[in-house]
Amino acid sequence: MLPQYWIDFLDSNGLRGKYCDIGEDLDESGAGAYLSIFNEAQSLDEATNFWPGIAVFPDGYIPVASCQIGSGDPYFINVGEGPNGCLYRIRHDAVNVDGYKAEDAIEVILRNYELLIGHIKS
Repeated sequence: MLPQYWIDFLDSNGLRGKYCDIGEDLDESGAGAYLSIFNEAQSLDEATNFWPGIAVFPDGYIPVASCQIGSGDPYFINVGEGPNGCLYRIRHDAVNVDGYKAEDAIEVILRNYELLIGHIKS
C-alpha cells in the first residue's frame, strides 16, 4: 500500500515510530504539530479501518503518522504527488460516510514531507 519512495524515506532515516515536533512557524497551517510516524501495519490499519483514512484513501491519501497532542487527526501523503510531496493533516471531524470537502478537511502541514527530518524528537 505504501509507495516505495515513502518506504525508502522511512528506511534511510530510521523513522518508523519516531516522534516529530513541527512548530507553528514551519507548519503551513500555522497550528503546529506533534506526530508519531506509522510503520506499514499502522498505515494500512488507519487507511482501511478508521476515518478519515477510509474516505480519503481512494483519492490517493496514504496515512503516515498520527497526532500525539489530542486532536486525533492523522497525517497523510498523497501518492499522486510522488516523492517530495506534501505532508497533510486531514481533520477527522470533517470526513464522514457522506464524503468530505477537501477545502474543509485537508490542511497542508509541510510542502515537502522530507522537512520532517529536521524535527525528529526521538
